Amino acid sequence: MLDFTHLHPILVTDIQSHFENGLYTDAVRSAVITFNDEVKRYIKSIYELELDGADLMRKTFSRQKGLLKFSEDDTETTRNVQEGYCTIMAGVMQGIRNPVTHGNEYFSEIECAEILVMISHLLRMFDGAKVNNRIHLDGLISKIRSLGPESFIRSDRGDKRRWVVIEGTIHHIHDGQTHGRIGKLNGYLNSPRKVDGKNISSYKKGKEIVS
Repeated sequence: MLDFTHLHPILVTDIQSHFENGLYTDAVRSAVITFNDEVKRYIKSIYELELDGADLMRKTFSRQKGLLKFSEDDTETTRNVQEGYCTIMAGVMQGIRNPVTHGNEYFSEIECAEILVMISHLLRMFDGAKVNNRIHLDGLISKIRSLGPESFIRSDRGDKRRWVVIEGTIHHIHDGQTHGRIGKLNGYLNSPRKVDGKNISSYKKGKEIVS
């Protein structure tokens, strides 16, 4: 019998009852949908992006342009971890969630237990990435507070974007209603300097806050 006390807390509700009642396929379905929905809600609340499934995981955890990082360090090891888990998470969506939600899969007790343990681990990795992201955004907010108006620029192209230049790199910020921690950044963009759209490309682009 699977010990749910060792699994991520989010799996200890309907999913546990499915498992204990022998509804193993339902437990798998609920677990993978829960994982997808947790990442989906977070990305929408912070970055205002509507993504789902494998595309959501690739956009969120991509090694090069991912929105969330498992580590702030940039080493060969951390890059390998980032790429590896991104591949696993996207694979879970494509190889497990999609078939099971279309009713094309059946899982035994052992297979179900193995998948639930894997989803629990991926949820904990996601939790760690959220912590890193909060630290990253807090750091940006702290830097923005110390900047003058000359550091804020916006294009006349009408694409409703603003940029802030921090230490020579340019970060995108939505110009308009935003949610969560990104919303705090807009409060420091009262009078951005206007520039032509062509001049934007002369800045060295940094990691995008919002794509």
